[in-house]
Order: sequence, then C-alpha cells, then structure tokens
Amino acid sequence: VSSDLIHWKKYEKNPIMGNNQSSGMVLKDGKGFRLYTMHRKVNLYFSEDASK
Repeated sequence: VSSDLIHWKKYEKNPIMGNNQSSGMVLKDGKGFRLYTMHRKVNLYFSEDASK
C-alpha cells in the first residue's frame, strides 16, 4: 500500500484473493480499476473509486 507510490508497506489483509488465480490484468475503468485473473476461469474484481 502506498499513498505516494514511492514509500510502500505490506497490506495487512493479504492475500486478497484465494489460490489458483494467476495471470492478473489491471485496467483503468472510469474512476476505478478492474482486475481480471485467469486460471481455470476468469474472475473480475472492482476497485473502489480511485479518485479518493
């Protein structure tokens, strides 16, 4: 987690996804982001509003 993209610290709630979710792809979508993971099936995760 980083507020300035220079200094980072480990996110306390990791892992945020279960096993067998690889080949992630993050795409900007309006004010947020979409995370696609692909392994046995495609999973889609949405971020909160990234403008906050």
